[in-house]
Amino acid sequence: MIGVMYDFDPVNSDMVIQDASSWVFAGTGLHNGDHLPGLLGPEVDRMFGNAPKNTRSIAHSPYTAHNEIRYSDMTVYTSSSGSTVVATGSMQWNWGLDDYGSGRASPVVQQATRNILNKFVNGLGTI
Repeated sequence: MIGVMYDFDPVNSDMVIQDASSWVFAGTGLHNGDHLPGLLGPEVDRMFGNAPKNTRSIAHSPYTAHNEIRYSDMTVYTSSSGSTVVATGSMQWNWGLDDYGSGRASPVVQQATRNILNKFVNGLGTI
Protein backbone atom coordinates (compact mmCIF):
# COMPACT_ATOMS: atom_id res chain seq x y z
CA MET A 1 0.00 0.00 0.00
CA ILE A 2 2.73 2.46 -0.84
CA GLY A 3 1.65 5.53 -2.78
CA VAL A 4 3.49 8.19 -0.81
CA MET A 5 5.92 8.14 2.08
CA TYR A 6 7.05 10.60 4.74
CA ASP A 7 9.33 13.37 3.51
CA PHE A 8 9.49 16.28 5.96
CA ASP A 9 8.03 18.24 8.86
CA PRO A 10 7.11 20.81 9.98
CA VAL A 11 5.43 22.36 6.95
CA ASN A 12 2.59 24.88 6.74
CA SER A 13 1.67 25.66 3.15
CA ASP A 14 -1.00 25.28 0.49
CA MET A 15 -1.96 22.13 -1.38
CA VAL A 16 -1.80 22.70 -5.14
CA ILE A 17 -4.09 20.79 -7.49
CA GLN A 18 -2.33 18.99 -10.33
CA ASP A 19 -5.14 16.88 -11.84
CA ALA A 20 -8.51 18.54 -11.31
CA SER A 21 -10.06 16.03 -13.75
CA SER A 22 -9.67 13.22 -11.19
CA TRP A 23 -12.90 11.70 -9.87
CA VAL A 24 -11.69 12.79 -6.41
CA PHE A 25 -12.32 16.42 -7.38
CA ALA A 26 -15.63 15.91 -9.23
CA GLY A 27 -18.15 18.63 -8.39
CA THR A 28 -15.58 20.82 -6.63
CA GLY A 29 -15.04 23.37 -9.39
CA LEU A 30 -11.27 23.01 -8.99
CA HIS A 31 -8.82 23.67 -11.81
CA ASN A 32 -5.22 22.61 -12.22
CA GLY A 33 -3.01 25.02 -10.29
CA ASP A 34 -5.70 25.97 -7.74
CA HIS A 35 -4.55 26.23 -4.13
CA LEU A 36 -6.17 24.79 -1.00
CA PRO A 37 -4.88 27.33 1.53
CA GLY A 38 -3.08 26.07 4.62
CA LEU A 39 -3.86 22.38 4.10
CA LEU A 40 -0.29 21.18 3.57
CA GLY A 41 1.50 20.09 6.73
CA PRO A 42 2.63 19.71 9.43
CA GLU A 43 4.05 16.42 8.12
CA VAL A 44 4.14 15.89 4.37
CA ASP A 45 4.53 12.84 2.16
CA ARG A 46 5.60 12.42 -1.45
CA MET A 47 6.12 9.87 -4.19
CA PHE A 48 9.60 8.34 -4.17
CA GLY A 49 9.43 6.34 -7.40
CA ASN A 50 8.41 3.04 -5.79
CA ALA A 51 4.63 3.56 -5.86
CA PRO A 52 2.40 1.07 -7.69
CA LYS A 53 2.60 1.61 -11.46
CA ASN A 54 -0.92 3.06 -11.80
CA THR A 55 -0.45 5.66 -9.03
CA ARG A 56 -1.50 9.15 -10.10
CA SER A 57 -0.49 12.36 -8.39
CA ILE A 58 -3.55 14.60 -8.23
CA ALA A 59 -2.00 17.36 -6.10
CA HIS A 60 1.70 18.30 -6.29
CA SER A 61 2.40 20.94 -3.69
CA PRO A 62 5.63 22.90 -3.25
CA TYR A 63 7.15 23.64 0.14
CA THR A 64 10.58 24.68 1.38
CA ALA A 65 12.85 22.36 3.40
CA HIS A 66 16.53 22.88 4.10
CA ASN A 67 16.49 25.94 1.79
CA GLU A 68 15.28 23.94 -1.20
CA ILE A 69 11.90 23.56 -2.86
CA ARG A 70 10.38 20.10 -2.47
CA TYR A 71 6.96 18.72 -3.36
CA SER A 72 4.30 16.80 -1.48
CA ASP A 73 1.93 14.56 -3.45
CA MET A 74 -1.71 13.61 -3.03
CA THR A 75 -2.12 10.30 -4.84
CA VAL A 76 -4.74 7.78 -5.90
CA TYR A 77 -4.46 4.27 -7.32
CA THR A 78 -6.34 1.00 -7.61
CA SER A 79 -4.61 -2.03 -6.13
CA SER A 80 -4.49 -5.40 -7.89
CA SER A 81 -7.39 -6.51 -5.64
CA GLY A 82 -9.53 -3.67 -7.02
CA SER A 83 -9.33 -1.58 -3.84
CA THR A 84 -8.89 2.16 -4.19
CA VAL A 85 -6.11 3.82 -2.22
CA VAL A 86 -6.05 7.58 -1.64
CA ALA A 87 -3.26 9.39 0.20
CA THR A 88 -3.56 13.12 0.83
CA GLY A 89 0.16 13.55 1.48
CA SER A 90 -0.71 15.93 4.32
CA MET A 91 -1.95 15.58 7.86
CA GLN A 92 -3.83 18.91 7.56
CA TRP A 93 -6.35 17.67 4.95
CA ASN A 94 -8.79 17.08 7.82
CA TRP A 95 -8.64 20.80 8.67
CA GLY A 96 -10.70 21.38 5.54
CA LEU A 97 -13.56 19.30 6.92
CA ASP A 98 -14.78 21.69 9.63
CA ASP A 99 -13.87 24.93 11.39
CA TYR A 100 -13.14 23.35 14.75
CA GLY A 101 -9.87 25.01 15.76
CA SER A 102 -8.39 25.45 12.29
CA GLY A 103 -10.64 28.04 10.63
CA ARG A 104 -9.80 26.35 7.32
CA ALA A 105 -13.05 24.55 6.51
CA SER A 106 -13.40 24.18 2.76
CA PRO A 107 -16.45 23.11 0.74
CA VAL A 108 -13.99 21.81 -1.86
CA VAL A 109 -12.28 19.48 0.65
CA GLN A 110 -15.66 18.42 2.00
CA GLN A 111 -16.86 17.49 -1.52
CA ALA A 112 -13.61 15.69 -2.37
CA THR A 113 -13.88 13.71 0.87
CA ARG A 114 -17.51 12.83 -0.01
CA ASN A 115 -16.29 11.59 -3.40
CA ILE A 116 -13.61 9.45 -1.76
CA LEU A 117 -16.00 7.95 0.79
CA ASN A 118 -18.63 7.31 -1.91
CA LYS A 119 -16.00 5.50 -3.98
CA PHE A 120 -15.01 3.38 -0.99
CA VAL A 121 -18.61 2.51 -0.11
CA ASN A 122 -20.22 2.28 -3.54
CA GLY A 123 -17.34 1.76 -5.94
CA LEU A 124 -18.24 4.98 -7.76
CA GLY A 125 -15.80 6.94 -9.89
CA THR A 126 -12.91 5.97 -12.12
CA ILE A 127 -9.23 6.75 -11.87
